Amino acid sequence: MDFVFIKSRSNNKFKRLIFIICLLIFSFNKYAFSELLVQQPRNSGNQETLQHEVKVTLKLIQVYVTDKKGNPVTDLNQTEFELYDNGKRVNLTEFERHVLYSPKKTDREVQQKVSSAVHSQMNRKFILFFDFAFNNARGIMKAKEAALYFIDTKLHPSDEVAVLSYSTMKGLTLHNNLTADHSKVREVVEGFGLKDVLGRAEDLNPKEEYSRFQSLDKKIYKFQVLNFSKKIKDLAKALGYIPGYKHIIFFSSGVTNKIVYGRRNSHVKYEWEDMSKELASSNCLFYTVDSSSFELSDAENGFFNTATGFFYRDMIWGSTLERLAQVTGGKYFGNINDYENITEEIQDLTSVYYVLGYYIDERWDGKYHKIKVEVKRRDCKVLAQKGYFNSRPFNKYNELEKKIHLVDLALNENPLFLIEGELPLLVLPYSVTEGFRLAVISKIQIEMLKEISQEKIEINTLIFDNRNFIVSFRKEEIDFSKYAQKDLYYSSLLTLPPGQYKCCVVLRNSETGKAARAASSVVIPEKI
Repeated sequence: MDFVFIKSRSNNKFKRLIFIICLLIFSFNKYAFSELLVQQPRNSGNQETLQHEVKVTLKLIQVYVTDKKGNPVTDLNQTEFELYDNGKRVNLTEFERHVLYSPKKTDREVQQKVSSAVHSQMNRKFILFFDFAFNNARGIMKAKEAALYFIDTKLHPSDEVAVLSYSTMKGLTLHNNLTADHSKVREVVEGFGLKDVLGRAEDLNPKEEYSRFQSLDKKIYKFQVLNFSKKIKDLAKALGYIPGYKHIIFFSSGVTNKIVYGRRNSHVKYEWEDMSKELASSNCLFYTVDSSSFELSDAENGFFNTATGFFYRDMIWGSTLERLAQVTGGKYFGNINDYENITEEIQDLTSVYYVLGYYIDERWDGKYHKIKVEVKRRDCKVLAQKGYFNSRPFNKYNELEKKIHLVDLALNENPLFLIEGELPLLVLPYSVTEGFRLAVISKIQIEMLKEISQEKIEINTLIFDNRNFIVSFRKEEIDFSKYAQKDLYYSSLLTLPPGQYKCCVVLRNSETGKAARAASSVVIPEKI
């Protein structure tokens, strides 16, 4: 029997148990393991080299066009568009027109494809972003109500939706990656409650704001604002590699205006503005929905602008949200209680768009390309992607990008950096005195590892529940160069409650990002 058994370091107590499991399988039938763990055939063709050779790839650009009254223009054709990449006009080879009628008005969904050659990645992408830090209990519950209404009445089957939240204790949390399974998204939002108020930023009671602001610990609040800005800037960089516009519906009371734009807070202002510009560069449009849910008198705190219909506040929340929406190209909504009309307007603003395609030489340098789109028809206003980033080498990713990359490797069908072919995986649930355990055993072939690395490799074990939440995660590095045998087996033992799970083992080179994956689903019953 020519194989090496590698145990997760956290499971030394059960090493003998797993060894016996493997031994019994091989003793019964030397082919049993390979029959249970069916491996997909591998492509014998040449893989992309680690140097990322330059190749021609199709670039897709998303464009919105309105007339002088602000209504979507729905009848443009390919010849009416001109596109410039870094100042150079390009030849458009692909074209799509998308018109998504509101589900409230009609059950029809129209996606008019002028060119059948494009398998578009440009379906609408929404991110429901819940701010638990700069918010209050009432605002959070109202945001939940508004988000559920949006999911139930405004989404089309092709729309992809993700759920994000931010709190001072947990930081930035990705609850659900972009998915067209809207029922899962609804489950996530439905699960939010008052417990999520924990981890708020410095508590600013709006009715007492002016009388006690000077006594607040401004340094703590500034630190919280700076930390938020830096986290969202990292998020923007990661989102920049997702094609097309990302429509981010941001439920928040906002950050105190004087902390950002006060005369003595230039550093905070710089970080906030830099965050906003990074979001704009990454084609993230913020639709900021003010969930502060209170009224202030004009005489005390600001004035009502009849032209815009917005209340401008000298001291507190509204201005930072308005500025964030303005810089990113989105829109500010000042009253979350009007969420039915707000979500209808977001649907209308995002319902009609065009996709322009052209070919480029793909380069792995991470450089930014500025995009300019013009329309020959008169009196048209064009809202197009401001640009895109070339792909970057994996070792230039920040920590958040690496985490998103890992989840992408585990869940997506065709993620970047994943070599062809699946590693076999055996998942065995069993009961013990203290509950239920899961034995995760993966077969690793040396030949497959050569495409990743022959030295140290990350082994990541991720367990997702039926909502794609990570319920268990383990990571360790193993130097495979010391193993000369043909077959290796890696195992990990986990304690989990009954339920349905997806188990993934991802082997990843920490320098290049090249990876191999093993995945399987399992159900742990109430009784075994």
